[in-house]
Amino acid sequence: RQAGDPLGPERKGSAVMVLAQAAERRDIGVFEWLFDPGSWTGANGILASLADTLALCSIVVAVAGVTMVPLAAFLAHTRRGEVAVSWAVTLSRAVPTFAVAGLLVPISLRNGWGFEPWPIFIALLLLALPPIYLNTYTAVKEVDPSTIDAARAMGLRERDVLLQVEQIGRAH
Repeated sequence: RQAGDPLGPERKGSAVMVLAQAAERRDIGVFEWLFDPGSWTGANGILASLADTLALCSIVVAVAGVTMVPLAAFLAHTRRGEVAVSWAVTLSRAVPTFAVAGLLVPISLRNGWGFEPWPIFIALLLLALPPIYLNTYTAVKEVDPSTIDAARAMGLRERDVLLQVEQIGRAH
């Protein structure tokens, strides 16, 4: 090891060095930092971070919706896998999001994927999946059975019952 280099030359370019380089000055007070115009603008400013956060959360909600709404609607329509899937989804609600992110960040750094967005994306996705699934499942399942029977009596196929009756019924 070189003098003054606690990580050694083999650790150059590692995640620790990247994080150390990204550190910002923290010897100012919260109010001083909050009301400093330089904190709000620029590539590392509050507004840029807010835009990144909103984009990440929007993508997470979109992915969760695209994956869970069709799955939950299909399972609620067919009434298959009700207990197993509901248990799995309910148990996944008990997983702390911060712990998932804490476990995934070192893995991401070790594999060279960076500090974000993947660990945070996965943690937020695990947070978003259960409520979207459970709400969709409950909404489709709770459509009035007489409405579904009437649609079948009129000759609608099961796919049409799901897409036209149960999906519309859950919107009301």
